Amino acid sequence: MGVVGDVSQVEQVEQLVNRSVDGLGGLDIVVNNAGIDANDRHDVADWSVESFDQILAVNTRGPFLVAKYSIPHLLAAGGGSMLHISSVCAVTVWVGDCAYDMSKAALNMLSDHIAVEYGSRGIVSNTLMPGAVRTALHEEIMESTNDGGIYQKILLSRHPIGRFGTVDEVADSAVFLCSGAAPFLTGANISIDGAYSKAAIAARTEMTRPT
Repeated sequence: MGVVGDVSQVEQVEQLVNRSVDGLGGLDIVVNNAGIDANDRHDVADWSVESFDQILAVNTRGPFLVAKYSIPHLLAAGGGSMLHISSVCAVTVWVGDCAYDMSKAALNMLSDHIAVEYGSRGIVSNTLMPGAVRTALHEEIMESTNDGGIYQKILLSRHPIGRFGTVDEVADSAVFLCSGAAPFLTGANISIDGAYSKAAIAARTEMTRPT
């Protein structure tokens, strides 16, 4: 079944959840995967308020609304799994992309709250934090730079594994986290980034290491 809705709108999310429950006979797994980003990059003072608000409406308000209306159904089922597709941007700085970075850091904290507040009632909650993954949004952003592929080469060089991720690799990890195979694994923010985040930490350490 398919249900279409705008996750930033209260009425649409409530309807989306209710229709899903009716069509599936209940909920035991919920994945927050909706997300957007801007094609252009700006320093903080140069961001438009409208663009900033739009990104946080989908990436932060949306997952909160999905959680708000889904959790009662998970509780009614005796528990379940919530998975949130975050980003390596939640724990590293992508210069010029403060709205997206902030929205994903907030998503990590939402997941943490769910894990702590509902763990005793059978709900597990985790995030996956992918690095650069070849998706339609990724390709759109790469093409919008109009720099002859320079940005893409720089981005690729920051992944020690030597390539970008694939959708299937993220999906396989998501299936495992939602499968019930690891019920003690909750409240985790898991990097799936080809060691991007570790390389970023190493780079900062190198820059600040005393001579």
